[in-house]
Amino acid sequence: MVIRIPKYKSKTVNKVVDFLRIFRAHTTPATMLMIIPFYSLGGGNILSWHGLFLVLWSILVHWSGYGGNSVSDAFAGYDQQDKNKQHFPLVAGRIKISTAVKVLQTMLLLASVSGALLILFGNGDKVLSLTMLLIAITAGFNYNSGINKVTSLKFLYLTLFAVALVASCYYMMFNPINSIFDVFLFIPRFMKLIPSYSYSTINTIFIFGLFYCVFGAFYQIGWLGELKEIEHPTEVNLLVLLGAKIDEDGVFNPDKSRLFGDITKLLQLASAFCIVIILCNLIASIVFVIFSTCIMYFHSKMVRKDVWVRNSVLENSAKEEIFVLFLLPLLLASVVGWNLIIPLIAFSLIWFVTFNKLLWNTILRPQV
Repeated sequence: MVIRIPKYKSKTVNKVVDFLRIFRAHTTPATMLMIIPFYSLGGGNILSWHGLFLVLWSILVHWSGYGGNSVSDAFAGYDQQDKNKQHFPLVAGRIKISTAVKVLQTMLLLASVSGALLILFGNGDKVLSLTMLLIAITAGFNYNSGINKVTSLKFLYLTLFAVALVASCYYMMFNPINSIFDVFLFIPRFMKLIPSYSYSTINTIFIFGLFYCVFGAFYQIGWLGELKEIEHPTEVNLLVLLGAKIDEDGVFNPDKSRLFGDITKLLQLASAFCIVIILCNLIASIVFVIFSTCIMYFHSKMVRKDVWVRNSVLENSAKEEIFVLFLLPLLLASVVGWNLIIPLIAFSLIWFVTFNKLLWNTILRPQV
C-alpha cells in the first residue's frame, strides 16, 4: 500500500514539515503531559519564567528524543526494510541522514544543557533532580543507539527514561527534606489551618504516578510499539516471542502476548486507582471510571484475535493513548489546579489534531 503524505508548494515548507515528521512533532503533547503535571505537583508554577522555559524544554526533549530514534532507525537500515515506512523523509531520501544527525545531536546537547540550567534555577533537590536527568539521558541515548532493535527487553530502557525524566521534573521543584517535618503538621491540618494535601501525601501521589508511568511505558513500548512493528522482517519483537503472529488468512492472533498487554494495562489503571483513593475526591472518581472504561475498550480491540488492519490498529492505539495521557493529569487536577490541567489538555488536543493534519493529512491516525 502506497502511503500518500501532504505536499506543499514551498520547498522550504516541505523541508520544515519533513523535519517535523522526523521529530514526530504530532506526539509532542505525550511528553508535555508527563513533564508539566509532575513539575507542578512538585510545586512548580507554570505561569512563571521558569515554568515557561520548562514548557519549551519539554518540546525540545520530545523532538530530540523521538527525532534521535528516527535517525537511529534509518541510519541502521531498519526503516528501509519496513514497507510501512517508505514515506518517511529519511527513507525516501528527502532529507539526508547526515544532515539529520547534525541537527538532532545539536538538539540533544541543547536539551541536556537546558535541563541542567532549569534544575540549577529550581527550588527543589538539585542533586537528586540532576541525577535523575542524567539517568534519563543515558537510558534514552541507549535506546536510540540501536538496542531497541536487538532485544525484546527494549521497553525497559524507555521505561527508565520516562520515569527518571518525570522524577527529575518533580524534584526540580520539590525538596524531600520538607516531608520529614510533616508529622508536626497534624494538628493544624486537622483544624484546616493549612491545605489538606501535606508533603507526605504529595509524595505518595508522586510514587503512584511513577508506577502509572512505569506500566504505561511497559504497555506503550512493549505492547503497542511491538504491535505496530509486527510485520517488520528483521526486528526482535517481544509479541512474536510470546506467540503473536498474523496468520496466512490475514488474522492477527495474539496468543500468550495478550497476557502481557492485559497485565500491564490493569497494573497501570490500578496505580491510577490508588491515587483516586488517596485523593478521596468525587470528580477524580468519576474521571477514573469513565477514562478507565474507554481505555479498556480500545485496549480490548487491539488484543483480541481479529482481521489485521494496520490503520485500524494505529487509530485505536491513538485513541487509547489519548485517554491514558489525559487520565493522570485530570486526577492530579485537584492538587495542581484545574486552571492548569484544563488548558493543558485543550492545548494538547489542538496540537495533536493540527500537527496530524499538517504532517499526515489525518485527524487521529498518524501515518507511522
